[in-house]
Amino acid sequence: MMIKKFVIAFFLLSLTFRLWLHCESQKKPIPWNPALNENTVYVLKTPITETKKQFEALREFQKKGQKAKATEAMKQIQLNLEKLELYYVPLLNAKAHISAAHKLYLRKEHLKAEEQLKKARSQIKLLKPKISDVKIKEVNDIIFNLESLEKEMRKVTNTTEDRFIKSAERIEKLIIEAK
Repeated sequence: MMIKKFVIAFFLLSLTFRLWLHCESQKKPIPWNPALNENTVYVLKTPITETKKQFEALREFQKKGQKAKATEAMKQIQLNLEKLELYYVPLLNAKAHISAAHKLYLRKEHLKAEEQLKKARSQIKLLKPKISDVKIKEVNDIIFNLESLEKEMRKVTNTTEDRFIKSAERIEKLIIEAK
């Protein structure tokens, strides 16, 4: 009787293991795409380095009593910090949200993916008051593309995957152009 229970338990355990292996083999790996998956935070090095240099210059101007130059250095520091806060950080956040949305989309978690796209859009909208007229069209196009992508995800078309990539590439372009 004890052996019979052991055999049944072993059989059920091996069956469960085989089912688990089968399920794991059916999972598709998430494809690597540089626009969606590559970390772009390295672009922050330049403005941060510039700001550090300006702080050093500010200290020197203050030590020497050069108020006009110190004031100018302070304005430059403020401009750099604003550019980081109001340009780079929203773009990097938007790109991260698009990447997360893409991963969720591939896992068929469309509602969560839509939420990530909404967050990306809200980050992009933070740029509007601070950018030039030349870039406003690009930003509006990205916002429109993200809105369209949200709607398209519900239908799951052949172009959905490409739209994720294009959105991330356009944001990447804005980030790199700012350097």
